[in-house]
Amino acid sequence: MSTEKDTSTSRYRPLFRRLRGYAFDPSLSTRLEMAEVNLVVFKVKWEDSLKKGPIGEYLEVIDIDPASKAFYEPVDLNDEYILALDGLPPSESNPQFHQQMVYAVAMITIENFEKALGRKVLWSSFDYKKEEEKRKYYREEFVQRLRLYPHAIREANAYYSPDKKAVLFGYFVARPPDETAIMPGTLVFTCLSHDIIAHEVTHALIDGQHKQYVVALTEDTLALHEAFSDIVALFQHFTFPEVLKNQIAQTRGELENYNLLGELAQQLGLAIGNYGSLRNALGSKDKDGKWQLTKPNPLLYKTVMEAHGRGAILVATIFRAFLKIYKARASDLFRIYTNGTGVLPEGAIHPDMVNRLASEASLSAKHVLSMCIRALDYCPPVRVNFGDFLRAIITADNDLVADDDYAYRVAFIESFKEWGIYPKNIFSLSEESLIYNILNRKEIESYLRTDASFQRVINEIEIFSRRIFKEQNREKIFEIGNDSKFRLHRAIRRLMVTLNKERFENKGKREKLSVYERTINELEKESRHIDAQYEYDKAINSINNEKTQLVVQTDKASKLKIKELDKAIEYAKELFDRNRQSIENEFTEKEDAQKEIGKRLQILEELSGFIVPLLNENAPNEGIYFDKYTIDEIEKTEGFLSVSSLLKAENKTIFEDNHIVIEGEKYQPFIKINRRLDKPKSDKNNKNNKLVYYPNFQVYNLHYSLRVGPDSVTTKQVILSLYQDLYLLKRQPDQPELNFDYITEESLVFRGGSTLIIEASKPELKYRIVKRVNDINDIKSFLKLEKTGNGETNPFVMQSLLEPFAMLHRDH
Repeated sequence: MSTEKDTSTSRYRPLFRRLRGYAFDPSLSTRLEMAEVNLVVFKVKWEDSLKKGPIGEYLEVIDIDPASKAFYEPVDLNDEYILALDGLPPSESNPQFHQQMVYAVAMITIENFEKALGRKVLWSSFDYKKEEEKRKYYREEFVQRLRLYPHAIREANAYYSPDKKAVLFGYFVARPPDETAIMPGTLVFTCLSHDIIAHEVTHALIDGQHKQYVVALTEDTLALHEAFSDIVALFQHFTFPEVLKNQIAQTRGELENYNLLGELAQQLGLAIGNYGSLRNALGSKDKDGKWQLTKPNPLLYKTVMEAHGRGAILVATIFRAFLKIYKARASDLFRIYTNGTGVLPEGAIHPDMVNRLASEASLSAKHVLSMCIRALDYCPPVRVNFGDFLRAIITADNDLVADDDYAYRVAFIESFKEWGIYPKNIFSLSEESLIYNILNRKEIESYLRTDASFQRVINEIEIFSRRIFKEQNREKIFEIGNDSKFRLHRAIRRLMVTLNKERFENKGKREKLSVYERTINELEKESRHIDAQYEYDKAINSINNEKTQLVVQTDKASKLKIKELDKAIEYAKELFDRNRQSIENEFTEKEDAQKEIGKRLQILEELSGFIVPLLNENAPNEGIYFDKYTIDEIEKTEGFLSVSSLLKAENKTIFEDNHIVIEGEKYQPFIKINRRLDKPKSDKNNKNNKLVYYPNFQVYNLHYSLRVGPDSVTTKQVILSLYQDLYLLKRQPDQPELNFDYITEESLVFRGGSTLIIEASKPELKYRIVKRVNDINDIKSFLKLEKTGNGETNPFVMQSLLEPFAMLHRDH
């Protein structure tokens, strides 16, 4: 009976939980034309195990108000009356509704990400150092739920905390300059703004996928974080049918005119003294209240550096691309409605036209939002800029949808061009140039398939694929990913060590003298007439001199001896010719082996973006896979290797005395070198352990993606990201002796790495997105940014903060 009951119950299990809330924020409910449409019902994915709070699979709402020293009773969304009412009614004064609001919007945002990415989302892990058996290593701890605090701070702010893995919402008293816009003294709750909730949760979702994006290595890094969070909040407006129809009707379908769909956080903007919303993707109001459309201005991208201001450029660029797509999709409707004139008749447009235009706008917005979210998988792991984001959008969309029937990709390219945002290192803005193609794909694939060391890396990716696509539990997904990252790190480390070891074993030509001496020793064994102390020519001359003396003799013994000497000369010549050819073959083999190692090294560096230093020809056979001078240097600095010589090859003009010189300041570049005992599996007694050295690096991300294209074809992919640190130590007049602590604490940290998109079914490398750690031009820009940054816009100030978004979001 219980089984039948369970089966019966499961048949009627709801797919969604209906919860009421604000489409924008409470301020629009006091405007007659918006009061009705501002109240919406969110369709939130049903969670069977939802507890009071709410506390579910992804989120935990904790309603503590430190300023008031209050703890508000958690809402129970499983209460039968609340379920029957589609959730609690919207209320500015009811803390339980505040809890419901943050939960509903956050879950909608999470669902949009999961649909686009093709996987369950994970929050950024807690990272901490652990010491075990005299070994220190980093450990990642699974974070099941993002914590949401609706009343955490009493100020005009809300922010995501990477340290707490939480979103803290603020509340404050409004003091607007225009008393007709909002009542002075109004208590404004940021947790009641759809846009603020979606914005902050998006920060958390990006951090879960790209933890290094909170480290500002370029002018665009934090700006992209802000812009992307705004983009998600904006395009979620288009998922509310009644709001969309209302705004379509008001603008008569011309969405480039002023409308609420392109605005963010209206109430917060008015309450802190703006003349409109906090930000607007279309335009802004001046002091006289006149709205003005923002026109593309390439100069802004070159001059605006503050994160929100710079991010607004990207938001305007993406929104402009959306408008182009919407106009293209709706062009036939306008032609039919206007009888081909393109000029709308005066007055309100027909409700049927409103519905059709709303459908096209909603579909366009959905596609644009999915394209942007999907592009996150195709971004570099570090040093991301707006140009990289354009390439990621184009590559990701082409990967899923080969035929661009509605010219979505062209709309993005044109919009970025109008704003003067161009990717680096490409020769045109064609779609073909923007896609992250691999030029030497066949050569790389050949090594990945046939080289044993590379094959170990591929094998680990295959193991990960077999385990991950079957798993649905988020914690187990995290554990599989963590275990696979460790195994991949070990495989790549072994690849580096193998290259070093083979370089030592094939360390080049020997000196010819020693080879000739060895050959004469061979001759000495065959003929007592040749002295092993002479080289070949001297030995032959000696034989000939002896032969000359014997020629004048006529006795039988002399003649026999001459014949013996002739045979010795012939044998010596034959032996030397044979050995000479053997030596030449040996030299050729050694040279070919060196070239092969160099090629494998080149492929490793191309795939990873790393610096992988190798030993030179003078390396001693001591089980140390760097030359002895390098090892001495590493030991002296307690784990760092200067790589000036490797960077100098890229650009000699900015080097002086093995230092990078930027505006009179000198910086010495280092990479961290790890060392460990290499224990062969066959050596059970650990007698043949060798101390091996390899450059420090991180396997940063390992994700999976299961996406279904418009042709209903399912694509399984693995996304692997790696990075390496480059320490830039500023030279001081009274610089102390270099050691580990000094270099670690005093250096600026520059990063390089790569994102590799791998077709899981084969496996096959599809795309490679690389930011080389030895890109001297980017290093130069990085150091200049450090010198020119100031105040809260200085990315290096942001790097040092535990709460970067708390500072960024204050008054923004």
